[in-house]
This record gives sequence, C-alpha cells and structure tokens, in this order.
Amino acid sequence: MIPGSKEQMILHPAIGELRQQQASYVRLVASLNLPEDVAATNEFRQKRAKAGAQGRWDRDLRAVN
Repeated sequence: MIPGSKEQMILHPAIGELRQQQASYVRLVASLNLPEDVAATNEFRQKRAKAGAQGRWDRDLRAVN
C-alpha cells in the first residue's frame, strides 16, 4: 500500500502488474498443450507424503517428551 494523491492508501501499481504477468504466464503455458508429467506428479506426492509423515512423527515425539 502506498499513499495516493489525497493521502488515501492505495494498492501499489506493481501489484496490478504482477497479476497481469501471472495471468499472461498461465495463458502462455496453457497454450503449449504440454502433456502432464505423471512421474513428476507422483514424485511430488511422495515427497509431500513423506514430509507430512515426518511432521506427524516429530509432533508425536514432542508430545511424549
């Protein structure tokens, strides 16, 4: 947030520009029509599951100590 011409707080102009660039990026990537990489998706899920399990184990160990 930055002060506007009458000292009211307004959204920084860079935020709007960032949103526009993100939307453009999404459109460009979608236009490539790339196939989904199933192996990468599965690897990501495995890593996320391992991190979640580790977090549960750590939490359980803290509760015991």
